[in-house]
Formats: sequence, structure tokens, C-alpha cells
Amino acid sequence: MWVFAEQHGGKLSDIPLELMSKARRLADTLKVKLSAILLGAVEGLANKLAQFGADKIYLVEHPLLEHYQTNSYSR
Repeated sequence: MWVFAEQHGGKLSDIPLELMSKARRLADTLKVKLSAILLGAVEGLANKLAQFGADKIYLVEHPLLEHYQTNSYSR
């Protein structure tokens, strides 16, 4: 199970953290791993996702992803 962890300006928004809590319960029920995907300027944010139950965190760090843009993020 994967959760896209949206960040703006190097800070996680509240929505992915809420989703992580719900997804953690569902992943436990289904007996699957919970992963988070984090793009952009993500230094220090992975620990927060781990605290909310992520088993694995995929980080994609690149200056072009620092500010959310639909085209860059979708590619």
C-alpha cells in the first residue's frame, strides 16, 4: 500500500499524515507493508512519515521538484 506524501515548501501537509494513520490500520488489517512516496526538498521529512507508520519511504530529491508542479510531479 502506498501513500503519496505531498509537501509544500519543505513541510508535509496535514492530509498525508491523516492518510498515513488510516493507511497504517488498513495495511495492518490486510497484512501488507505501508510505503510513503515523497518528492521534492524532503530533508528531514522521512522521519515524520516513519513516525506515522511508514514501513518504507521512497524519496525523490531534486531541485526541480522543490515546488509542486503537476507536470514535473506526474513525470
